[in-house]
Amino acid sequence: MPTGCTITAPADPELDQTTCRILMTRARFTPGHNRRGRAVPGSAIGRIRWVLPEEGHNITPFIALHIANVITLNASGNITCSLSLNGGAAEQRVEEDCGFFSGSGAAAAFRARGTPGDLILIYVRTPDGMALAPSIEEAGADLGYEDTARLIIGPDGRLVECRPGQTRILRTPLPFGLPQACPPVGALMTTVSTSQEPREAFAAVRLYTRP
Repeated sequence: MPTGCTITAPADPELDQTTCRILMTRARFTPGHNRRGRAVPGSAIGRIRWVLPEEGHNITPFIALHIANVITLNASGNITCSLSLNGGAAEQRVEEDCGFFSGSGAAAAFRARGTPGDLILIYVRTPDGMALAPSIEEAGADLGYEDTARLIIGPDGRLVECRPGQTRILRTPLPFGLPQACPPVGALMTTVSTSQEPREAFAAVRLYTRP
């Protein structure tokens, strides 16, 4: 994870701060290793291009959403469930099936598997054309299931239409209800827009196990 960010070619104070804030929150790197095989600090140089909207284009943007929902089974057979939002600190929940796992039976199915580890659900929703880097929760985990969709969001911020995309099942799933990328029509997705034009977004649900 990044430990610092320095602007080498300033453009605008607010954009400079926003650039570093986004990189510190979302950027993830594969570290280099020394001769002993230990991960070592490094640095990377990149360029971010900010583009002003075309004149008259007043569709209200919305931020990307990245939710990590993790069920952990320890060697003693105890289950914990946590949620984190956009790379923030994980929040531990009392329920074994919390967040997207609520009512699915995922915790019981994962415990029955009998192997300590993590069951990780990643939900992403991004404005059309934007991509998110993999999160730290996905590092070293095996993708077993993915469901995608295209969302059409009305000016009031609610879902107008969901167009299912690709569904991939890469390994035999655990016996619990697999989540879907399509939320119910009418669900509140984002903020109200100043334009009457609909906004589009990409949504995906990915299920990982580790180890």
